Amino acid sequence: THPFINFCTIRNNDDGGLYAESLNSTLKIFNSTFDNNGDRNGRGGGVLVKQGGTVIIDSCVFTDNEGSRGGGIDLRSATSEIKNSVIRGNAASEMNFGGGGILIQEGTTTITNNKITNNIATGYNGGGGILLYQASGTISENLIKGNTMNQDGDGGGISIRRAAVSVLSNKIIGNSAQRSGGGIYSRESTVIIKDNILNN
Repeated sequence: THPFINFCTIRNNDDGGLYAESLNSTLKIFNSTFDNNGDRNGRGGGVLVKQGGTVIIDSCVFTDNEGSRGGGIDLRSATSEIKNSVIRGNAASEMNFGGGGILIQEGTTTITNNKITNNIATGYNGGGGILLYQASGTISENLIKGNTMNQDGDGGGISIRRAAVSVLSNKIIGNSAQRSGGGIYSRESTVIIKDNILNN
C-alpha cells in the first residue's frame, strides 16, 4: 500500500490514528492533524508504520496521542522523513521502550525543522521527545523542548540506542530525565553532536 493522506483530521480514535504494514512504496502524510488517538490494541497512538517502505511526514500536527511506544509517530523498519511538523503532548507508556513524541526503530530517518515539545515516555530505552533504536539518520534544526522521561529511562529530549545518528543545529531546551541525559542520551551508538543549543 502507498496512500497519500493530505489535509485530513484524524481524532479521538481508541485503536490508533493510522496503522500501516508491509509498505512496498511511499506513504505520504501531508498537512494533517492527529489528535487524541489511543492505543487500545497495540496499533499505535498517532501513526504506526511497520515493515518497510518509505514514509514522508510534512507539515502535520500530532497532539495528545498515546501509544504503548512512539506516542505521536512510531516508524519501524522504514525509511522516513519527518519535517515541518508539530509533535506536542504525546505519550508512550510501555515500560520496556519509549519515544513519547517519535520512535524510529531499525530504520533510516531524517527529522528536520519540527517542534517536538512536552512529550512524555516511561520505558527503559528512553526518549521523551525522540527515541532512535537500532536506527540511523539525522536530527537537525528542531526545537526539542520540555520533554520528560519518567521512571528509570534516559534521554528526556533524545535517546539514541544502538544507532548511528547526527544531531545538528537543534535547540534542546528544558527537557528532563529521571535517570540521566536530560537533553541527549546515547548508548552503544555512533553519534555526531554539533552546533546545538542545550539548556536543561
